[in-house]
Amino acid sequence: MQILSLNISNPYRYNITDSGIKHVGQSLKNFHSLLKISLNLSGYYPISDEGLLSVSEGLKESNQLQSIRFCCCHWQTITDTGLGKFGESLKELRLLSSLDLYFGGCYGITNKGLDLLSKSLNELESLQNLGLNFSDCRQITDLGLESLAESLKGFMNLKEVTLVFGGCPQASIAGRKKVLETFKNDVGLQKVRLNFFGCTQRPPIPKEELKRSKSEKRRKKMIIRGLLGLFVGMIAYFMLKTAWL
Repeated sequence: MQILSLNISNPYRYNITDSGIKHVGQSLKNFHSLLKISLNLSGYYPISDEGLLSVSEGLKESNQLQSIRFCCCHWQTITDTGLGKFGESLKELRLLSSLDLYFGGCYGITNKGLDLLSKSLNELESLQNLGLNFSDCRQITDLGLESLAESLKGFMNLKEVTLVFGGCPQASIAGRKKVLETFKNDVGLQKVRLNFFGCTQRPPIPKEELKRSKSEKRRKKMIIRGLLGLFVGMIAYFMLKTAWL
């Protein structure tokens, strides 16, 4: 068998725990000649780092793998530690040319986990197509995006990139610009897809700029008050002059 596809993503039909995911990981170790694998295990399951690690341990046994699509969206209890170990396991897949990872809605993932994963992926020398989905990971900020951008600079053979960080409320315009600048001068890239919809946080205003802004506002208020006073005075003057006549 060269291609394996498994979809157990229906949260209303299955009640999967770490124990069940361990069986999936163990089964993967029996497919040494796999070239392509697609695992959709997304759902609001009580799966922890232990379950995630069992999957990665199974994947690395298939050292002939060229393509991986792995979805574990909404696993509520996985952490940065689990994501880091998952990345470490993938480093051994030297023939991997296409990788799509979906961790959307995994609220335990922070900048640290994203940094650990991106550094591990940087060692996949054959990687040409990369897709990362961390939508609704609410703890990821600009620091995580900047770390990812720095790591992506080292991907020598990368041809296509898809990054999804929609719904990450702590990511700002500055973080998105950092990612865009990374790809701007990369002549090797042929296709880039970016989704940052819902990243509404604005970058912090520097203190000096903030002081200048407050000072400018006070100055404008004083000018407006002065003009209003002058206008009221002129009206009062003409009213009195009319009354004397």
